[in-house]
Formats: sequence, C-alpha cells, structure tokens
Amino acid sequence: MLKQRNLSVHIYNEEEINALLGLIRDEFIPAFVALEQTLQEKMADIKDTEP
Repeated sequence: MLKQRNLSVHIYNEEEINALLGLIRDEFIPAFVALEQTLQEKMADIKDTEP
C-alpha cells in the first residue's frame, strides 16, 4: 500500500489512476475492513477478561 501511495503522487496517466482506484476498492478497503474486525474482536476479548 505504501508503495502505491508513493507512486500515486506522480501519476498523470488516467489509465494508471483507474488501476490504482481499482486496487483501493478491491484490495485496500477490504484489508482495512478485515483489520477493523480483528481489532474489534481483540478488544471484545480484552473486555471479557477484565475483572
């Protein structure tokens, strides 16, 4: 993701921009959604074990 972000600053080609938007939609957003779910589960586990 970081590499794509760094490259995106210099993209002037519409085809490359569309490819990057597809990556964001198809890979990056689902990765962040999965991370959010994992973190919420871990927080729930911590709350369940607190006295």
